[in-house]
Amino acid sequence: MNSGQDWSDYWLKEGVSGEVFVNQQGHKPPELIEYWNGIFQQQPDGSSILDIASGAGSIYADLPEHQHYLHGTDISIEALKLQRTRIKGISVTASSADKLPFPSNQFDLIVSQFGIEYAGTAAFLEAVRVLAPGGRMVLLCHYRNGYIDSRIAPQLTGARIALETGFTDKAAELINARLSGTRNERFQRAKQAFIDCERKLAACLDKRSEGIHVHLYQGFKKMYENYLNYEEEDIRSWLSNVQVEIQTSVGRLSAMDKATMTEAEIATICQALLQAGCQKATFESFITSRHELPFAWSLSAVK
Repeated sequence: MNSGQDWSDYWLKEGVSGEVFVNQQGHKPPELIEYWNGIFQQQPDGSSILDIASGAGSIYADLPEHQHYLHGTDISIEALKLQRTRIKGISVTASSADKLPFPSNQFDLIVSQFGIEYAGTAAFLEAVRVLAPGGRMVLLCHYRNGYIDSRIAPQLTGARIALETGFTDKAAELINARLSGTRNERFQRAKQAFIDCERKLAACLDKRSEGIHVHLYQGFKKMYENYLNYEEEDIRSWLSNVQVEIQTSVGRLSAMDKATMTEAEIATICQALLQAGCQKATFESFITSRHELPFAWSLSAVK
């Protein structure tokens, strides 16, 4: 899931709220708000600030009154449209993070929250190029085996199993076979084939399960158990739509999984920043009070 269209599809459907990481009440972690407010309070008035891979503007959305010039860039046009409705006076530009359409040495502060790392090392080097001398770069990046990764992994596993077992196709065949009765050979074959893949998907579920595979499993189970309350065509249409969602989910979660970084990898990025012209580049774990595992890598650099 690296194209602008892929991410635009996400922001049109799952990301309409403008936020990616929220709790069950739909709110993002307050520590993120506090973290970015602290960073911006350190900036002199009139600073030119760029959010790389900004999505729908999560970093800027909760800033208090300020005198800064805010810019956002993202590969998704739909994300930028959302951002303009949320953030007053922002300037946005559609661009991939590794090929920024800005002159060198332009921005006083560059930020990113779970975005720049998707484009690899080249994106970090581009950030150095457009950062003004004396300017600062502050980034929150995906943490391998951290809190977010611990949520992504079971969702990705479940979605992949749903695809690999052909759950929706076998469920649709079960519905089709049932139309001719439940005692014929076709139905028995369809039932056995479905049971085999159902068991594999059910093994992914537990009390904390979340994700599209849970929606698929529980949704179809409810429909099948209450078969007479649904039109067969409605069930088949639902299965077809969920299949598309599963494919999209696998792409997005795979991209997130690939973007996570180990301590050695974030250290390598810091070394690359120093070689590209930064005077200082450090990193540390970003910890929240609500999560036992680290939430992100916090990377800071000065040019």
